[in-house]
Amino acid sequence: MATVVRSFAIQGIDGYPVDIEVKMLEGQPVISIIGLGDQAVKEAAERIQAAIDESGYVFPKKRVIISLAPSDKKKSGSHFDLAMAIGVLCQNGDIVVKNLKEYGFIGELSLDGRLRFCRGILPMIIAGQKKGIKKIIVPEANLKEAGLVHGVEILGFHDLTGVIRCLEGKTSGGEIQVDEKEKGSEESGTVLDFKDVKGQDELAEFSRRTLDAFRQPIEDKKVSISRVNGTHTFPSSFMFITAMNPCPCGYYPGAKCKCTDYEIIKYRGKISGPIMDRIDIQKEVHPVDFFAIADQKSGASSEELRTKVEKARKIQQERYAQEKGINCNAQMTTELIQRYCVLDKDSLKLLRETSEKYGYSARVIHKLLRLARTSADLDGEEKIRQKDIEKVLTCRELDKSNSKMVVVK
Repeated sequence: MATVVRSFAIQGIDGYPVDIEVKMLEGQPVISIIGLGDQAVKEAAERIQAAIDESGYVFPKKRVIISLAPSDKKKSGSHFDLAMAIGVLCQNGDIVVKNLKEYGFIGELSLDGRLRFCRGILPMIIAGQKKGIKKIIVPEANLKEAGLVHGVEILGFHDLTGVIRCLEGKTSGGEIQVDEKEKGSEESGTVLDFKDVKGQDELAEFSRRTLDAFRQPIEDKKVSISRVNGTHTFPSSFMFITAMNPCPCGYYPGAKCKCTDYEIIKYRGKISGPIMDRIDIQKEVHPVDFFAIADQKSGASSEELRTKVEKARKIQQERYAQEKGINCNAQMTTELIQRYCVLDKDSLKLLRETSEKYGYSARVIHKLLRLARTSADLDGEEKIRQKDIEKVLTCRELDKSNSKMVVVK
């Protein structure tokens, strides 16, 4: 009967479980590793032989077949070494492990039996948690990263000997076991935001094809990449900030601008309508009058604005506390917009008239409603007011500018 040891692999950025099946047959001593593994997987034969010998055991003089299931998926990496070695030792009767199915194994073996650091361990631990595996053994160097996942017991070891002693019940691994209290205290001390801010200047100078590649990532917050070995989907949640000249010469609407309306429309037409629909705020920035700067009154300080924004974000977090995957207004679905962006009669009339005048799509209207909800939150208001609608309608200044153009064919 074959011995089955659990490990994991990565496809794109997602982990999935892999069963390491080990079977020994009489015959010429040889190791066969099957299951669509890459060169690193195939070279594991030499590494596990040396590591087992260094750990005080004798590698069996039999034909050893190691299968990585499911066999129809390509697998890469050296992190299967530990699971293979445990499978060989169990199949040969060198060690006896109770409840082997409760364990998952991740780790590359060096020739002297030490466990080396592995990349991509976090998605593999998550896959093990979803599979219901109770304990996962990892290299000591990966212990901190693996400990970020709750709901699974993580055990880190320095070498193969330590893993074997733990499996045989001689040690518990407690001295290097991740403590849940410590894990919680570390996470509460630091809050990380992995969202990126993508800034891009001279937007209209890029090719239309390049810009249109942003359409789906902006809308769906993910990007799909298709290759020969499959299609992988990656998260792509970012804030897109860009700038462009108002016309080819850059001086519109000043007196120095000599561009015709046709030239301006053609220049702005490099950016497709779907891309413009996906940009929430479009504001014109006029030249600064150097001599008038001294007469201007100072506005709110950065600290005051920060406090205001933090209060608004807290309101939104409380509002969407029961909504899975939603924590701010920008993430509102159509259903949530209908629930939290109710307008009074006058506000709805204003929005409808403006939409009909400039031909706003449903996507643009939803973006305006999300902005209006945020405007009300910044003022601590429960309902969206007409002044909020008036404010957000000024966020589409490019539409108003284009409507003034006159083109003679």
